[in-house]
Amino acid sequence: MGEMMLHYKNLEVSRCPWCGEILKDLEPEKHSRSLRMICSFCHKESKYYQTSIESLITIFTGILIGVLVVGTKGFGELRYTLLLLAAPYFIYHLMHSKSLPFHRYPRKKYPERFLGRVSIFWYPTEKGGIGSAYIRMINNMILPVCFVDEKGNPVSQTVCIRLKKRFWFLWRNVGVSLVTDNLWKPDRNGIYPWEKAEKIIIYTGGNIIGEGKIQKRGNEP
Repeated sequence: MGEMMLHYKNLEVSRCPWCGEILKDLEPEKHSRSLRMICSFCHKESKYYQTSIESLITIFTGILIGVLVVGTKGFGELRYTLLLLAAPYFIYHLMHSKSLPFHRYPRKKYPERFLGRVSIFWYPTEKGGIGSAYIRMINNMILPVCFVDEKGNPVSQTVCIRLKKRFWFLWRNVGVSLVTDNLWKPDRNGIYPWEKAEKIIIYTGGNIIGEGKIQKRGNEP
């Protein structure tokens, strides 16, 4: 088990949803529903939004603390049930404290460009993957990628995109949104990389960790 963990790689750290650069000086204890960051590169504001599941667990966490601190007769095994429900919240933030996905703020006013959908294949550790990526990778994460054609030839420079799953653990038909659109340029014929690409190659720390087969192109989120 210990030997296997040695092959695990760290997750990609939080990136700015405007320019794709790494957001620095994130403090785990400050991660909350209202956490905001100012990018030191583009000086624009972003915000981390809890998912509905995280919010629900946060509520259970508050109830648990109240029960454990104040104590209430008649709760019986309820306090231990609440503890089990709250544990994933703390584990999630412990594992992902430096990798939480930020969004443009306010995101309704400044939406990212939706490109389409891909199905992701994460590489195993023996092929350079991060290890248990299907479970460890975070929904809405911003990652650097390169677009390639059917022969594997690059058709774009490295850009940052956001991957949004429809379901918590499934990486099929994942939504792709463009983050670094200032690098998104058409060729001499006016064709954009997304229009001529067949796959995306996904990186973290300069290493290839997975790929995505383009399933659908279009503007429907």
